[in-house]
Order: sequence, then structure tokens, then C-alpha cells
Amino acid sequence: MQFESSTSEKPHAGLSAVPLFHAAWLFAAGIAFTHWAWLRPSLVLVAIMPVALLCGLAAVRAQRLIRLTQAMLWCLLGAWCALMEPHPAPAPALASLSDGLLRAVEGTVVDAGAVRIETEQYLNEEYGAKVTPAQESTERIDLHVSSVETVSDTEDAQTPVDGGIRLTVRWPNGTASQDSIVAFRCGERLRAKVRMLPPQVYHDPGAWSREEYLLDQGITSSSSVDVARD
Repeated sequence: MQFESSTSEKPHAGLSAVPLFHAAWLFAAGIAFTHWAWLRPSLVLVAIMPVALLCGLAAVRAQRLIRLTQAMLWCLLGAWCALMEPHPAPAPALASLSDGLLRAVEGTVVDAGAVRIETEQYLNEEYGAKVTPAQESTERIDLHVSSVETVSDTEDAQTPVDGGIRLTVRWPNGTASQDSIVAFRCGERLRAKVRMLPPQVYHDPGAWSREEYLLDQGITSSSSVDVARD
């Protein structure tokens, strides 16, 4: 009596070998990662293509690596989808008031940078030499807004608005010494007349997004203001 031996074939370790549950949480992990670190969408998209090729090669040549390559692919897909999702402004009311009009803004300083002394040089066309004007002192502060001036046909009043703006404070040209300047500190209450504008957006492919960078920090708009403190 002859017995025929039968060999069972190993299941193909393709995309179907990864359970949908694992694909879902890996995709969600990629989305969550974009909230902790800023990634350039174009680089993520470029990285997806070689990882997808690695998945195909691993399924044919190195099935032991198929799970690892698929995990990388699902994470990258989640990150790319999160980066391509339009992010609304964290403060829609403040964003609608960032129209370049001069408005009174009240709020509290939540972050303040160091006072910097900036020197600009320009070319004197008559003598062909560089001339150094008076130095200018600046400080970057982030303001958590509590109210913004709104103007209508019937009234001009401070309207409660929540959000954050980034101000570049400029002292007069004669105030060049850091020792003579009392810098702003966190917790101070401020009232200033500013022209709020949304962050500038560069549409060049692969360009750094200042808008997304500021939105991640809770900043909706920015402005510069000349200040003379009492």
C-alpha cells in the first residue's frame, strides 16, 4: 500500500495577513505622531513609495519582514492623511478679525522672548558706502487674547474673544541698550493697538509652513507694534 504524502502550503503573507485591527491602530498612531512633531508632507509622500516597494519585495523574498514593512506603511499613510487634512484655526472669531484694521487688543502675556537689538544697513547711493542707522530693540511675545475691539455702524466696543496672537514689540530707535529696557514678562496684562494679520502662507512645493507652525502653538495671527512703556 502506497501512501501519498501531502505538504501543506504556507499561507501567503500578503496584505491580508495583517488583521484590520492592527492596520487601524497603526494608521491612528501615524495620525497621533503628527500632533507631536511637524513633518513635511512632501517628504512623507516620497517615503511612502519606497516603503510600499519594500512591502512587495518582502512578500516575495523575505516574508519574515512583511509585518515590519506593513507597519511602517500604515504609519506613514496615517501621518500623510493627517498632514493633508485642512486644520481650522483654533480661534475662528479671532481669525475673522485678523483683517489688517487697527484694533485695540487686550490680553495676557503667556510667552516672551529675549530683547534683541537689530541693526540694519543700507547703501548710500550718492557715496556708494554702507550707512548704519540707529539700532532698534525688539521682543517677541505671545498674547492670550481676552477681548478685541469691534466696530459696527452703531457701536465701538471690546468684544470677548479667545485665542492667541504673536506680537513683535519694537522700541524707539533711541532705545538701543538692553539695560535701559524693561522687557515684558509672562502674566502681564496688555492693551495695544495692533493690525492683526493671518500668518503668511508660501505656496511653493515643499516650503516650510509658518501657518501650521504657529497653529501648533495656538497662535492664530501676528502683528508688530511700536511701544513706549511708562
